[in-house]
Amino acid sequence: MRLFAALLLAVLISLSLSGCGERAASPEGSLQDASVPGHPGGHQAEAVKHWETPTRSKLAASNNDFGFRLFRELVATTPDSNIVISPLSVSLALGMTMNGANGQTFDDMRTTLGYSDYSLEAINQCFESLMRMLVHLDPEVQFEVANAVWCQVGVPFKQPFLDACSEFYDAEADNIDFESPDAPDIVNAWVADKTHDKITKIVKEFAPLTMIVLVNAIYFLGAWREPLDPEKTHDGEFMLPDSTWRDVRMMVGPDSCNHYTAFAGPSFNALDMAYGDSLFSMTIFLPSGGNTITSMLEDFDQANWSVWMAGFRRWCGDLVFPRFEVEYGLRMENVLTTLGMGIIFDFRRADFTKMCTCFNDFYIKKVMHKTYIRVDERGTEAAAATEVEGGPTGIPPQFRVNRPFVFVIRENRLNTVVFMGQITDPGYFTD
Repeated sequence: MRLFAALLLAVLISLSLSGCGERAASPEGSLQDASVPGHPGGHQAEAVKHWETPTRSKLAASNNDFGFRLFRELVATTPDSNIVISPLSVSLALGMTMNGANGQTFDDMRTTLGYSDYSLEAINQCFESLMRMLVHLDPEVQFEVANAVWCQVGVPFKQPFLDACSEFYDAEADNIDFESPDAPDIVNAWVADKTHDKITKIVKEFAPLTMIVLVNAIYFLGAWREPLDPEKTHDGEFMLPDSTWRDVRMMVGPDSCNHYTAFAGPSFNALDMAYGDSLFSMTIFLPSGGNTITSMLEDFDQANWSVWMAGFRRWCGDLVFPRFEVEYGLRMENVLTTLGMGIIFDFRRADFTKMCTCFNDFYIKKVMHKTYIRVDERGTEAAAATEVEGGPTGIPPQFRVNRPFVFVIRENRLNTVVFMGQITDPGYFTD
């Protein structure tokens, strides 16, 4: 069977917080007006109503909008590649970091994340409540989120900053010597544990003079509410972006349609498949009407998203879609700069004096994001980790010469070099 390959592999595992509205059209299949039992708008609304406030709902919408802008930029840069991101993981890691930002640095971070109208306290409280809600939302779905902060031994970070990371993000805090060869293993082991070994290495080596590392990890394991029959899975074909075809294993939807909903958008057909008790779902967007994923994503913003999510209705039809497993990773400095957060990577302009005042040139050296997802007949397993490294460009408080170095002997009026050398083995020199 040939399936058009513009299937959006960077699928959206979504939590819908709205009920169902009116709509006029649907993807191929039978559209029924009745709400899906247990699907968005049923007891899901009951489960989250204690969480919803106008401020929290607006901040959650802003987080979605940041995710759409981030995803759109990544697709525009690499339109023919698999891309899987967790906007929530990125936002949580940067949210912790934002507690140490000051002045224009704070303003640019807040604006880029979409929170311009809200105080830092409101943002922190929203993230705290959102994490708690997601973890306990659906007893049939395993959702875990964890945060951690590692600080360089001997560097005094501001206590209010560390307290905010602990209070609002439940971040584990520890001291570490980033110059130790074992330091990356410590962070990687934490990430591997929190992602159930789906992401085993978030850092290969730390940037020079790293003084702090903030990490978020998310793990998701959800079984389809209506499991797919592995006996029906068969060989099929999938069209790649270059219009060639490749063999894949195609799964087949169940005969019943109790927990599928669909929506026909302006540039796509969308199908929503529930996990667990229907409080999480995967929504697949398939470009329609000659659109590509790139052109389809032009319509993705929070305003449209709210309208679309309210328009899903029960769907009955033949579903065929591929198994897939994707590992993805990227350095985020370029894309975050494009989105408006470039100041945090500029040691001349960044202001993290609410985090640490030991250095005049403290800035964010690296933001690394990695994800994993596997989709098969049983459901979906997914993980994400985001690492933020910060430090100065200058000399650390502790200057330990315990590896090869270069020396120069010079006079200090004209800076004339008199001697220079490289020492790779100083020997055991005694009097």
